[in-house]
Amino acid sequence: MLKVIKYMVIIIISMLLGAGVLALVSYKWYFDKYDKPEFERFGKYPLPIKKEIPLWEKKLPLKNQNIKFGLITDTHVMSKRLKRFGPETEVYMPDKYKKVFLNFQNEMKTFNPEFIVHLGDIIDGTGASVAKGSAELSLVKQELDKINKPVYWVAGNHDLRAVARRQFEKSLEIKYTNKSIDNGPFRFVILDASYNKKGGVPQNPVAKDYVPGFVPKETLTWLEKQLQTDKHVYIFMHQSLIPQKYTSKPSVSNSKEVRQLLSKYHVEAVFNGHIEKRFFGEVDGVKYYSLVGSKKSPRYPGTYYDVTIIEGKPQLEMFYIDPLTDKLVKKPFIEENEMVSPSKVEKTKTDELGNELPRKCEYNNGCKFEEICRDNICKDVGDLRKSILNGQKN
Repeated sequence: MLKVIKYMVIIIISMLLGAGVLALVSYKWYFDKYDKPEFERFGKYPLPIKKEIPLWEKKLPLKNQNIKFGLITDTHVMSKRLKRFGPETEVYMPDKYKKVFLNFQNEMKTFNPEFIVHLGDIIDGTGASVAKGSAELSLVKQELDKINKPVYWVAGNHDLRAVARRQFEKSLEIKYTNKSIDNGPFRFVILDASYNKKGGVPQNPVAKDYVPGFVPKETLTWLEKQLQTDKHVYIFMHQSLIPQKYTSKPSVSNSKEVRQLLSKYHVEAVFNGHIEKRFFGEVDGVKYYSLVGSKKSPRYPGTYYDVTIIEGKPQLEMFYIDPLTDKLVKKPFIEENEMVSPSKVEKTKTDELGNELPRKCEYNNGCKFEEICRDNICKDVGDLRKSILNGQKN
């Protein structure tokens, strides 16, 4: 009997010791896991802290939420004096520019957008005085004001060849070069990237580090605050953030840093002008639209755009004057995605006699800037137009 009691005592003691060791191990594991900043104490014991979901991670619903706006860019207006030797401030807009604005006005009155955005290079500015540049900006403002819709302006590098930012603002009667505009569940951000790598404007307005653009640190700080929202964000800027490998054109000097910021806060889309490349693509979840301007493109002269955002997704229609027929054309922006890189433009080959052989193309991919794709062959726009005009005369 004593033996049985002895064994029972040993077993009970062993169980108690085992339970004690298990309790100590469990206690250490529990506090190692939960005694951290993301937990709070309730009496002696920690309780998980409920994490707050950031605003930009819980975007507002967009069911049946649509908005329309008009876009125009790179108009590069160059005025003429009313009198040959008259004051630089007394100028007028030549018909070739006025025709573009007239077409744009007519379309916007039909389209009836919420607002208009000019994406920069409003004027050419090269060699122009402050007085002339200011007068030209005012001329363009007068044209867009005829639409009777709010107009938002982006500063382009050509605009700042003639005027400083304060003169840019004064001429257009605005008080911003960076701006945030809220409309229901949408936020639209005007972003000024017309700086060099030092965050300034150089004496030489065509300096290599200025033309591509740069977003200064203080602008990035401001931008990040605008992105911390549950609204769906769309960016308007002049220069391109699109990696050069996609367009063969230089992007903003710190474009990678800016793209990462936009991706972090789930920006919906970015619209730019400047590089004269018609491109659509998605980079790290953000849609990028590079728009051709109204002045410089041989393929798409007189271009402007209708944009409808349907439940968050942009739908673009582009309008331009067909360079071969002089007729106004309307077509979906991404119908023929133009993504030309140096590797896609074939080197010109010659036959045994030294005559250039035609280069094959699909849409306009593979053609040079001054060429257009016709019958799957790249042809010079100017030469084609001359041959059509000559044929009409004959």
